[in-house]
Amino acid sequence: MIPLESNDLLGLVEKFAARGVLEAISQNRISLELAQLLAVLSKEKQTEAIHAIQTLDYAVGIDELRASIESKALRLEDLPASQKREAACKSCIHNSLLSSKVFPIHIAPGLCTNGDCNLIKHCESGAVNGNRKIEKNLSPARTKSFDDTREKLWRNGLKRFVLEADRGLNRVLLLCMLAGGWKTTSDFGESVFKCKVSPAKALEMANAMEDPAVLTEGLQEIAVNLVDEAPLEQVRELLKALQVPLGRYFPMQKTFLEQLDQAGISRIAKELGVVEGEEIKQAGETGLKEYALAVANSIPDECLIDYFPPEFRP
Repeated sequence: MIPLESNDLLGLVEKFAARGVLEAISQNRISLELAQLLAVLSKEKQTEAIHAIQTLDYAVGIDELRASIESKALRLEDLPASQKREAACKSCIHNSLLSSKVFPIHIAPGLCTNGDCNLIKHCESGAVNGNRKIEKNLSPARTKSFDDTREKLWRNGLKRFVLEADRGLNRVLLLCMLAGGWKTTSDFGESVFKCKVSPAKALEMANAMEDPAVLTEGLQEIAVNLVDEAPLEQVRELLKALQVPLGRYFPMQKTFLEQLDQAGISRIAKELGVVEGEEIKQAGETGLKEYALAVANSIPDECLIDYFPPEFRP
């Protein structure tokens, strides 16, 4: 029986965590908060996840890991009906409704984090619920594609914002970059200031400049040499702090909905004020492609102006 009330958080994590996760905790390579999210995965998936986290060049945040796990989880309400499966789910740590009662840090309720469960596979092969197949969330391959696209949008969006900035904001940007540890190269110093300078000296000289064109030229070089090389988390923080209008640079196309699961489509529909009437609901019961098309047809074109989908927001 899973203890739902306990102050020994580490003890709870130890009950469900894989060896690699426990080792990472003991060596301070991940936080106990991240471990709580990982502990609800199967042992095999935990091992894969901890390896992936440790190969990144930045520290993964709680929200990022939570979103990643949720994107790969199964929605329990989408699983075919089965008394045996439903009874087992009630006491299973992979059921996020239960894990949310065990761990303070958790994913959204109503999800299953173990798609390899034999009971689920048995239900899938049974083809119940009117022969409607389970519409799984994003596959690992598609998730990787999303991650690559998001990174490209973030980096290109920041570079575009830098190049559009006026003189006053140029100085703010330079300050943010230097304060965040973004290093100026000797080439940058020589091309802009005609000498090799430290970051502190570069900022001092930039503030004294009267010709905005010179500073803009320098920022163009920063955009090329630094934005592409900076850790993605640093790029994300600057995008948020400066409120970079990614939606204006890269407005969403309606066809993007076809790449999402039903929860993702529904979230965008709500944000854009689409009322899911009977026609959309029926389309959702028919299949994911039909649901995406029905929602897309209900979105006025003007609603997409400056709109940036939540899957790609920093």
